[in-house]
Amino acid sequence: MKKTLLILLSIVISIVIVVSCEEDRSLTFSDVTYVKEFPEHSTVIESSKIPLDLPGLQDIKLKDSILFVSQKGQDRVIKMFSYPDLKFLGDFAPIGNGPGELMNVPFFSETSFSRHNDSLYINIPDFKMKIVRYNVTAALSGDAGCFTQHPLELGGTALGVYSFDESTYYYMSLSQGMTSLTRHLVIDGEEQVLEAQEELNSTKLDQSDGFSFNLISARPAYHPATGVIAECCISVNRINMYSVKDPTFKKTIVVGKKASSIGEAKSLMKLLSSLPRYCFQADSYNDCLSLLYGSPNSDKRSVLIFDWQGNPLQKIDLPFNVQSVEVDFDNRTLITSDYETEELYFHKY
Repeated sequence: MKKTLLILLSIVISIVIVVSCEEDRSLTFSDVTYVKEFPEHSTVIESSKIPLDLPGLQDIKLKDSILFVSQKGQDRVIKMFSYPDLKFLGDFAPIGNGPGELMNVPFFSETSFSRHNDSLYINIPDFKMKIVRYNVTAALSGDAGCFTQHPLELGGTALGVYSFDESTYYYMSLSQGMTSLTRHLVIDGEEQVLEAQEELNSTKLDQSDGFSFNLISARPAYHPATGVIAECCISVNRINMYSVKDPTFKKTIVVGKKASSIGEAKSLMKLLSSLPRYCFQADSYNDCLSLLYGSPNSDKRSVLIFDWQGNPLQKIDLPFNVQSVEVDFDNRTLITSDYETEELYFHKY
């Protein structure tokens, strides 16, 4: 009897290990790099509150010496301030369901910026129905109604939509059993399935409670110059990078000495009674990828900087929790936002 129990226990353990390994492999390319240290490691040395009254603060974005702020409860939900002196420059993006109006207040990680004929544009996906393209340069001159829009054509049960540029967007759809996610890339109106995406799409949970699929989701960022997509996994410590332009470029970055597993994430979710998170924000800059990163059981955050080949460049430690961060590399300054306190801060590092 004792021997039989030991055999059964051994079989159960083996099954758990096999399932865990299969899930981990399906979220990992064959080229794996473990990042244990960064060439430059900094920490915040001075913080100061930004004297702006921003009720309903949701998100921030620094672009071309303009600080963009999205706010709930406003007639126009995006405000613009000059940076770094923070003078009000104008606002745009009214709430509503008519032409040029948004049904949701945007997170800037889902948007993209582009330039045409000396004008700056922002492309905003709205409620899985359309992408609205606002002329920021016109809004700075007082013409907040300068926009174009086109409908979104999404397959399956679509989740969040991310605009990569004016003609490219990305989204995930949920399988019928809620046990897998499918990545979709649409370029110039045509949907493409990259080989790298097929590999990542093969990830499946053994079962779902209608929420656990979030464990295998990711926050994407895109670099138009190289066509590299970085998918920053939310609940495991991995970044998967692949290219629209170069199908041979596929690599996985593990942040830390050991790759965490989906099984561990499931256990943490039960323990914390919430979704365990490593990556809170992924942001694309001209020359680098920036992540707001942390441990699922800690309020401390770090900003991790990589180049678009996946090489680590810099780590900046934040000894507190924030929801969004922008990096001013020239002045070694972080701008952070907290939508719970509705406050912005400058942090020197």
